[in-house]
Amino acid sequence: MANDPDIDLVVSCIRVDRHAGSLLPAIKAGKDVFTEWPMEADLAKAKALTDAVKEQHGKARHIVGLQGRFNPLASKLRGMIAAGTIGKVESSTFVAHAYGGASLPSPVDYFADKKVGGNPFTIVFAHSMEFVQQGSCSYYEHLLC
Repeated sequence: MANDPDIDLVVSCIRVDRHAGSLLPAIKAGKDVFTEWPMEADLAKAKALTDAVKEQHGKARHIVGLQGRFNPLASKLRGMIAAGTIGKVESSTFVAHAYGGASLPSPVDYFADKKVGGNPFTIVFAHSMEFVQQGSCSYYEHLLC
């Protein structure tokens, strides 16, 4: 895919710890790439991705997807707050429940391995925080490197 001139965008929708391996060839070929959050399993691998994009000097972009802002509830709340429908919001509370338990089915047991980087905390927490703060800045400021 990295060498195919007809491909403009490469999407990595695999395990977090495999994002860099699947995206680096495409980035080096000047292609735009998309991956969901988390970007990679650790800071060094995430930095390798962003450094590779920077080395392309505008020929490649890395988009990291967080979807909370597109939730219909988030859109409705954002509109109500902006319009003053519910008055001036001075504080809020966010409560979430991460799924999981003492064991995981074998097809997803990697999810409990901290080295993989994708687990209930790194995924659920980041997506939740994006949902909470999504109205404070533009969509592309968060996603484009």
